[in-house]
Amino acid sequence: MADPQPVATPVPPTPLIIPLLALVSAVVALDAISQIELPAKIAYRVGRLADDVAANTKPYHTQRLALLKKYGTERPATDLDVRRGLVQSMSETVLEVGAADMPAFTAEYEDLCAIPVTLESQWLLTLDMFEGYKVSGGTMRGLGTLISG
Repeated sequence: MADPQPVATPVPPTPLIIPLLALVSAVVALDAISQIELPAKIAYRVGRLADDVAANTKPYHTQRLALLKKYGTERPATDLDVRRGLVQSMSETVLEVGAADMPAFTAEYEDLCAIPVTLESQWLLTLDMFEGYKVSGGTMRGLGTLISG
């Protein structure tokens, strides 16, 4: 009778703690990568990571808007605002923080951006997943710590 083989115990993923702003910045890179035709397993992983990032960045958008409402004042949109993509048309309004309120806004915004977010590393990406695919350096850089060597 053969000796029983040891059963490997799966190691739980190590969580990654990342500043909230780094996740917000990675959204554009994840969107770009999700447009590339990848093997199913990699595409699934990219999708799950994108979902995880999206869920974790919702508070950023809500709290950023609250800060803009707290410190900003509404003004009519200009042609420049439309060209910058801040609004769809000049019939909309823009929240603008004035010089007097900028220090307080900036301090609270920096606190918001620095909030640590914990992601499960099971969906993180590795460089070798993209071997043979055309991905720009800017996109890869945009992933920040969501991708490892």
